[in-house]
Amino acid sequence: MSDMVKDLLKNKKLLIGIVAAVVVIGLVGAFMLMQTSDSETAPEAIVEAPEVIVEAPEVTEEKPEEVMEETPMELIDVRLGLFKGLGFAPSFIAETQGLDTTNGLNVEHVFIGPRDVVTAVLAGEVDMILTVWPTVFTLAANTGEHLVVVGNHGFEGRIDGRLYDSARIMVPIDSEINTITDLKGKTIGVINPTGLNANGMRVVLLNAGVDLADVTFERVFYGAMGSALASNSIDAAVVVSPFNLVILKEGLARNLVDADGVTINPHMAIAEKVAVTAIFTTQAFFDEHPEAVKRMAAMNAEAIEWMNANPEEAAAALAPEDVLDTPIDIITEAFEKTHYYAAYPIVDSIKELLARLIELGFIEDGKVDIDQILKGPGAFQPT
Repeated sequence: MSDMVKDLLKNKKLLIGIVAAVVVIGLVGAFMLMQTSDSETAPEAIVEAPEVIVEAPEVTEEKPEEVMEETPMELIDVRLGLFKGLGFAPSFIAETQGLDTTNGLNVEHVFIGPRDVVTAVLAGEVDMILTVWPTVFTLAANTGEHLVVVGNHGFEGRIDGRLYDSARIMVPIDSEINTITDLKGKTIGVINPTGLNANGMRVVLLNAGVDLADVTFERVFYGAMGSALASNSIDAAVVVSPFNLVILKEGLARNLVDADGVTINPHMAIAEKVAVTAIFTTQAFFDEHPEAVKRMAAMNAEAIEWMNANPEEAAAALAPEDVLDTPIDIITEAFEKTHYYAAYPIVDSIKELLARLIELGFIEDGKVDIDQILKGPGAFQPT
């Protein structure tokens, strides 16, 4: 053993330090060798993380809903010629309820006599008129001028088991006239000599055997009939509701009755069901202003529907002095005597009325083209 080794053995601390240093150096070398070997032989592992796409929610700005303002309907001016009576009620009710403007109309009521309405519409002084069917038939037969129906109004007869009859023959309270035959040689007041009242009265006279040449028909307005009877200016009159009810209430005249004590309705002497009043216009206006005709028909139908559903309110609207100047209770009672139809299947009844007037000799056969008159919207058969 050499002296160096011996010295190392003697110095244990130094020996331990050397041994430890050798061990450390060996471990470090081995570790570096492993790392080099692993890097040369192990395949490179590449782990791709999945792409995560987070879509942000779409944010849409809510715009307030646009409110489309309706363009007001342009109003069409229509001049309606009529006379004061319950027959014009739907047209006036339409105005009080605003049904004219909602249907796009500005209706001007032109109050004229029942005989003058035809002259007025033919002259272009008004656009439409309210009148009775026989007057329209007479006009067509005598002149060839055929008006067109726009909207129906009053109707009388037994309908759905109920009797609607408005017209009465009235005579002065102290008159000696007690039967129809007593009217021979007398003067009878009627609102229109060619209208429904006059023609109905003619039928009543003929049925009683009275020659029409033996009586005189005089034109008298409804509002003046009571005083005319009370003063004996006329011997009798054909009066409709509510005027006959007012005359009775004021004691100006009495109803003429038959042998059984039943009042006589001249309208129903012509037919069991009678279309009384309607709105008419000329062929020219019908052709040139179809929208006005359409709107008037719609307004008329709505007014009648409202009247039938609200008779008390309708009576109140018609009662004032500037309208009918009649108490509400009388107008309400009058409503019960005339039915108003906006969509009643009256075409057959109108044709029967014309046929009856021809049969009686009041209208010349072949002179009236009924289809021309009924082509308007006021003469449809509802489904």
